[in-house]
Amino acid sequence: MSDSTRFIAAVVVAVFRGGRVLAMRRAPDKDAGAGAWEAISGRVMPGEDPLQAALREAREECGLEPAIDPRPIASYQAKRNRDDMIVVVYRGASETGDVVLSSEHDRFSWMTLDEFTRACPFPQLVEAVRRAGSQAAIGRPCLEIVYCTQCRWLLRAAWTAQEILTTFEGEIGAVALRPGTGGVFDVRLSDETIWSRQTQGRFPELKELKQIVRDRIAPEKELGHSERKSDPAT
Repeated sequence: MSDSTRFIAAVVVAVFRGGRVLAMRRAPDKDAGAGAWEAISGRVMPGEDPLQAALREAREECGLEPAIDPRPIASYQAKRNRDDMIVVVYRGASETGDVVLSSEHDRFSWMTLDEFTRACPFPQLVEAVRRAGSQAAIGRPCLEIVYCTQCRWLLRAAWTAQEILTTFEGEIGAVALRPGTGGVFDVRLSDETIWSRQTQGRFPELKELKQIVRDRIAPEKELGHSERKSDPAT
């Protein structure tokens, strides 16, 4: 096959731990990207689907067994030397275990997204990793609060989000605030509306909202003093 028709399929796995992404520096003797910081990456082998390749590359390049979201975060076209390449990007998470380098890399570092942005010379990879970093933690539900901007309920929504995230920081993947109108104040957990001011006719007390969230995502969790905490004056 000539260089003009050669085409490579590859995967990238952005592995996160504690809000940081695993960055790997390519060994100086590599024929492509020598000395460059990147995420875990590698080719898709014949007969292998991209997710299988992502799992294999993670084991081979860093010795970890990360949980990988089967839904790709992004894909983009790039070049590997003179060859055209399509890259499929996945998000992974690994909370424990030691990184063991292969011959592909000579250093690793758990970087913040800003550190990775400065270190990595590949703009498309940086954009994909930053997108992966904005996604909710794998397997954890997302909480969304829709609040009325006309009513100036942003502070109430932000305070509620902070309290919920503080109580359930190990169980909730992300909390989002979404502007709305018309007196709306809805609290949604994944795809379920667990509180609606228009339906209930009032704001939720914080203790009852925490109980609702707890009953759905962590029924064995003790709320302790949070159950006795009073709601601030409106």
